[in-house]
Amino acid sequence: MMLPPVVYSDQEQQIIDTFEAMAIKRGDYWNQATLEKLKLRIKKHYLTVQRSTCCYCRQVFPTNHARVWDTEHVVPRATHAHFMFTPLNLAAACPPCNGRKSDSQTLVNPSQVTYPTTGQDYHVIHPHFDDYKEHIVKGDFNYVPLSEKGKWTIKHCDLARFAGKEFGWPDPVGDERFESAVDTVVEGDATGVPLIALELSSSIKP
Repeated sequence: MMLPPVVYSDQEQQIIDTFEAMAIKRGDYWNQATLEKLKLRIKKHYLTVQRSTCCYCRQVFPTNHARVWDTEHVVPRATHAHFMFTPLNLAAACPPCNGRKSDSQTLVNPSQVTYPTTGQDYHVIHPHFDDYKEHIVKGDFNYVPLSEKGKWTIKHCDLARFAGKEFGWPDPVGDERFESAVDTVVEGDATGVPLIALELSSSIKP
């Protein structure tokens, strides 16, 4: 998706500077009533540049109504409050993806003090640094991982819920059968050939 990050106004930056000056930073500072206007501006920015598309499931929800969307902290504010207002750490996500991902550790090195600026530093597909298509093939309701990062995103955002809804599977789809199926798609069956490769090759007309 490669998103252009939000740019703060001078007044907004003053609000953020107040937080940055705190000796102890807590993730629940995000819930301060004084931040409502700033939070709405952040959310609307990412909804606009993402064209009402969730950064994780890439489903389009044709509304910019703020209550339908969550402001996503790629690195959770609960564990890394100092990244709370970092523009590259923010995006718009649908509530199910955001809720499933929750406070999962997305950093390869959780002890980072400065915000990492390359995709290889994250377990999750990063909306600012990664090309989604390099990690996941998305169908109407199915998601096929092309990398470990794709597998991580499918698992922790529970992207199998779309297929589950289509086929009437239990919610959430969280047992080892799904993990095994994902591994077979990416790594191959007994022949060692990934199923995604077989599917793609069979779709090519001579």
